[in-house]
Amino acid sequence: MSTELPEKLLELGDEESGDRDPESQEEEEETEERERFVVFRIGADRYAVDVEWVRSVVEVGEYTRVPRSAEAIDGVIDLRGDITAVIDPRVYLPADESAAVDPEDQRVLVFDRPSDRQGAGIRVDQVSGVESIAVSSIHRQPAPEAGVDAAALAHRLVRAVISPSPDDADRISVLDVEGLVAVAGDA
Repeated sequence: MSTELPEKLLELGDEESGDRDPESQEEEEETEERERFVVFRIGADRYAVDVEWVRSVVEVGEYTRVPRSAEAIDGVIDLRGDITAVIDPRVYLPADESAAVDPEDQRVLVFDRPSDRQGAGIRVDQVSGVESIAVSSIHRQPAPEAGVDAAALAHRLVRAVISPSPDDADRISVLDVEGLVAVAGDA
């Protein structure tokens, strides 16, 4: 297009053709709202929790088993003077044990919970890192156009699914931290 045309006409032409300037597409992508998640693996599956829920990531180390505790409670660890329960989410989540890693390589995601409540964390196989995800890729309800069906959200501990595109087979399930801690404590 000629740059001599009035801007009003240039904008009108873009709207009619449906074509957008690559620079304006980049600007839109940059201004799209994003959420940050800590992404990790349990077996072969990818999961995430909101970054504000995670206080720290620590090595599993040694923990003390608690007699008569729920099956999901591996035990407790002393984390800088705070007693923290270590939850094994595999009790509630489907996990391919053939993809599990050596327990010495596992990590504990320690949750940031109010100080008047028991500290808690979950044992995971691998922490991928913190990812900034476009809100349009986070599905809290079924979204067939993005390849997210009702079955992907059917688990009681999954509150959303991250799927950037319908053909993306490596979806990420966003866990409900409070629900996971509650179900482990109630068992």
